[in-house]
Amino acid sequence: MLLAPAAGEEATDRHGERTMVSVAFLATDQLVAWGILYYAFNVFSPFIARDLGVSEKVTAAAFSLCLLVSGLLGATVGRWLDRKGPRPVLLWGAAVGSFALAGLGLVRTSGSLVAVMALLGGAHALALYEPAFATVVRWFPHDPKRSRGLLLLTCIAGFASTVFIPVASQATTKLGWRATALGLSATALVLCFSLRWWLTSQVADSRPFGSRSTLTLGRPPLSALLLGVSFALQALVSTGVMVRLIWHIQEKSVSLAMAAVLAGLAGASQVPGRLLMLPLNRLLPAGARIPVLLCLHALGLVGVAAATGPLLVAAIVLFGASGGMMTLARPSVVATWFGAEGFGTRNGQIVTMGFLARAGSPFLLEVLHARMSYARAFGLLSMVLLIAAAVAAAAFAVHARAPTSISR
Repeated sequence: MLLAPAAGEEATDRHGERTMVSVAFLATDQLVAWGILYYAFNVFSPFIARDLGVSEKVTAAAFSLCLLVSGLLGATVGRWLDRKGPRPVLLWGAAVGSFALAGLGLVRTSGSLVAVMALLGGAHALALYEPAFATVVRWFPHDPKRSRGLLLLTCIAGFASTVFIPVASQATTKLGWRATALGLSATALVLCFSLRWWLTSQVADSRPFGSRSTLTLGRPPLSALLLGVSFALQALVSTGVMVRLIWHIQEKSVSLAMAAVLAGLAGASQVPGRLLMLPLNRLLPAGARIPVLLCLHALGLVGVAAATGPLLVAAIVLFGASGGMMTLARPSVVATWFGAEGFGTRNGQIVTMGFLARAGSPFLLEVLHARMSYARAFGLLSMVLLIAAAVAAAAFAVHARAPTSISR
């Protein structure tokens, strides 16, 4: 009898390790999905504008529409994840993404571009991080390995821009953007669809919870709304800064080539930043992590705005690393507060505000830049991050006082 618990624990460990292997495959899927559904368009954008005879402002506006549609669908997709399970959502994401990329390769007018980018926004909502996060939370509903799973997912997927921007650039140069888009469409259909089909059929916990769990959630509590506002403010700042960072660095009399290297450092710093989350989780209580990360994000942005030389490099690394840590912290806190059964719905409600903020962020930053330098605009945005930190602290205080708090 004394051996039974040990045997049970060993079986649980084996199941956890097998599921972690599935997370690694899902992370590879996310690397490909982010690369072909998100980053590739940044490569195509100037070529599309030239081919269609429109300004790059039109292609930028089309991408903003893509992000807007993704944000508007966030809450709906979250409810689908809880009610239907991740399998149909992930499979539809791969199918819709493939169809949208094929359409992109065939566009001939600005109107058709707008329609295709709206469809691509639907693919973003169905195919990228939010359904993947919900899948990992489903696979590890009460397991301490959930943090490891989310870390593995975001670290591997974090290399999407590193892998696919050069690949898309080379393919576009040799084959043209239309042929490259059609090739990526085939990749989404063959690789992502088949991998998602296999994964969600292998892991038993891909089943739906059913409608009962989501119907009882009702409106989001005040703590969730405050958390959503905090994440939205961070998304507003981070997206705009990342889009315009290269041009801000150039305003410091840095060459375009060096500015590109330094701007790329912000993205590259996100992955090592995420690796610091596990020790940070042990050092800081849950209520302090996100406010501290937002303060570090603000500090990094102040340095990006004001510093030069080695201090500028350090500030860019700090800004990128803290932003990467925020990506990982968000699903962790939502899962901890609301549990696995409510994760899709609550996460969808919370991230909707963030996606809407992302959609308007580049435009807002350009409005500011019309009146001031990027350095001054970044300085103002660092204060927005401090406000986000205060709102996050308020969210944790409200949640701590709630009688129905869930800690998992």
